[in-house]
This record gives sequence, C-alpha cells and structure tokens, in this order.
Amino acid sequence: PDPVYMVALEPDSTSMEKRLRAALSVVLREDPSLRLIEEDETGDMLLAGRGELHLEIVLDRIRREFQIDVSVSPPRMAYKETVEIPAERETTIDMTLGTSQLKATLLVDIAPLQPGELPRATLHRDLIPELTQDQRQAIEEGLQMGLQRGTGKGRPLSQVRVRVLECLTKDASIPSLRACASEAVREVALLAGPRKLE
Repeated sequence: PDPVYMVALEPDSTSMEKRLRAALSVVLREDPSLRLIEEDETGDMLLAGRGELHLEIVLDRIRREFQIDVSVSPPRMAYKETVEIPAERETTIDMTLGTSQLKATLLVDIAPLQPGELPRATLHRDLIPELTQDQRQAIEEGLQMGLQRGTGKGRPLSQVRVRVLECLTKDASIPSLRACASEAVREVALLAGPRKLE
C-alpha cells in the first residue's frame, strides 16, 4: 500500500545521520510499505508509512535496536508564491557598493500564468538589439535571482511571466543591470497582488 503519513527525521549530528541512513536501509528492505523521501527544497529527510502508529513502531525499533536518537517533526512545506493580476513598474537603483556606483533603471511587467506553469523571465523583443550580449545576460541573471527571491518572504515566485520592457539606462554597468533586474522583479510582484501557493 502507498504511504499515507510522514514525518521529518532530524538526527542529532552528521555522524548520527550516517548511522540513521544505514538503519533506515535495513528497515526499508524489511518493510516495503515504508518510503524514504529526500525533500530537495527544504532539505528534509522524510519517512512515510501507513500511519502514525506504524511510524512510531518503526522509530521505536530504530532507537532501540540501532541505538540512534532521532527526533521527528511534521514535514515543512516549501511554499512558493504567485501574483493575482498583471502589473508594470519602473525600478531604479542608485547606490554605492564598495567603491562601485550602481545605477540603472528598468521598466518591467509581470503577469500570472496558469497553475503548474513554470516561471518565465524574458526581455521584450524590441529591447534585444539595443543591448550588448553581456547586458542582456546580466538582466536575465537578475530576473532569475528575483524569481528565486520572490517578494522577500523566502518564497520563490512560480506561475508568473516577468518581462523587461525597457532599459532606460543603456550605459549602465553589468552589476547595476543585474541588481536592478532582481529588485524590479520584487517590486513589480508586490504591485501585482502576491499570494502564497499551497
């Protein structure tokens, strides 16, 4: 049967984690209804089974037979966010970082996509010939960083399309464009009604 209940396993140390993994390999071989899931987004090691009692028995056995002290907690959810409505915003950065002056202005828009669609970040086709390859790459990297950062609540943006419509500072440095693009994503997403995806 498929697992219906899961917990996050929290070993006390790195050495304990190695012992726990060895013990789990034995237990998983003996009980095919158990599953070990490595959650990439949260870093959790999840043990899934047929129910709470089932997992309590398995964990008690690991503690008793293998003498491994392991804590359990509910699995953490890796939330993402999206936006409710389209929006457009002009973003300017003007700051000093070390000995460098970062100054750039970009006009960016954002729009929601259908559920399940991956985020997209693009440059408007009319803008492409106006910029150098390095400038385009810096803006694209900044957009990707902005999508990963989201609105600043630790949740990446998903199911959105972000597009740079205009670069109002054609002589801006590469670091300036990268920083401005990242900040522009955050600002335009805040205007577009951000909401947490379940």
